[in-house]
Amino acid sequence: MPSALLMYQGVQHEIIAGCLVKYRIKEPSHYTYYINTTSVAIGGSYRFKDAIILESQFEFSGFTLGFSYDINISRLRVATYGRGGMELSLIYKAYKKRSASKY
Repeated sequence: MPSALLMYQGVQHEIIAGCLVKYRIKEPSHYTYYINTTSVAIGGSYRFKDAIILESQFEFSGFTLGFSYDINISRLRVATYGRGGMELSLIYKAYKKRSASKY
């Protein structure tokens, strides 16, 4: 799952590019149209001239639990002693139930 994020505000900008590899443990139902996918993903991103980001995700029943860790590679690493920052995320994707009828 490739990703890219470009943010600009005035003269400031941030560019992040990365990729996650996703493995589906449980496929979604093809008969009831409910989304019940279970999967895990792991990968990383690069924040240009600043950090390497290690990422992992676990997706289940519309929720995604994510964990990431930024490893600072800029000149700021002197002040942070090379330590990065942890982030924990919880995402919920609401899906509209599809009708089985074509009409």
